[in-house]
Amino acid sequence: MVILGLDKKTAPEPVAKPLQGLDHGGVISMTVTTTVRDTTRKISTRELRALELYRTRGHEIRRVGQDLYLVPSCTGRGFYSVDYSEETCDCPDFLRRGENCKHLLAAGIHVAKRRARQVCACRGGWVSIGQLVLDPETGEETEEYALYLCRRCAGKEDA
Repeated sequence: MVILGLDKKTAPEPVAKPLQGLDHGGVISMTVTTTVRDTTRKISTRELRALELYRTRGHEIRRVGQDLYLVPSCTGRGFYSVDYSEETCDCPDFLRRGENCKHLLAAGIHVAKRRARQVCACRGGWVSIGQLVLDPETGEETEEYALYLCRRCAGKEDA
C-alpha cells in the first residue's frame, strides 16, 4: 500500500478505538496519522552558484546594450556576454547545455535588483505640491506648498 508516495513501512495504519465512557451505539473514534512528502523545490547548484556570483562580483556586471550584459567569470578571467531578452550566454556551460547558466541567472538577479531601485521624481520620499492662494483681506496672491509622502517610495521603506 502506498500513501502519498510513502510505502507501508513508513506510513502508520489508522487506529480505531471506541469512545471512552460513552455509549453511542457502536460509534467509534478514529485517529489518522498523515505524513505528507516535502514537495518544496530543491535549489540547483547552478542557482546557488549564480547567487554566489552575484553576491561576490555583482558590482562588476555591466549593461552594454538594451538587454546585453557583461557578467564576470567566476575564475576572474574575463567576462561572458549575456543577452537577457534572448536568454543566451557565450560561456561554455550554456553553449554545451543550452539551458540557463549561472551567468544568465546572475544577470537576472542584477536586472531585478536594478528594477526595484528605479529613480523617483520625489525628494527624499516627499512630493511638494504648490498652489496660488488669494488673501481675501489684502488681495495679495501667495504661493503655498504642502508636502506629501511619495506613494511610490512610501512602501519601500517598510520592506
